Amino acid sequence: MNNKDYGNIGEAEAISFYIKKGYMVSKPLFENCKYDMVVDDGKSLFRVQVKTSRHKTEYGKYKVNLRTRGGNRSGTGKVTRISSEEVDLVFIYLEDGRIFEFTGSDLEGKSTINL
Repeated sequence: MNNKDYGNIGEAEAISFYIKKGYMVSKPLFENCKYDMVVDDGKSLFRVQVKTSRHKTEYGKYKVNLRTRGGNRSGTGKVTRISSEEVDLVFIYLEDGRIFEFTGSDLEGKSTINL
């Protein structure tokens, strides 16, 4: 499975997670957004960035890359990091099925996180 396919699984897991919480989920029409979806809890809208990981460190923790390089997000090959001005929530899906949710401000400016 390639990274794009695995990212799609992560997004599907995020959609399921938020629907089970009773949220409405919307996806941007195009891929040039800093977030992958918007969730609506009935009171507020939250921009959600989805991250996935299949890579373990030597200590058995999953290393989650929080940066985006090139591709459809930055367009110029520059590295971008999570910004709380652009992302409200970060949903992380790990290969072993565990999920995590952080606020954008929890992860702002970080390159990676080990879980």
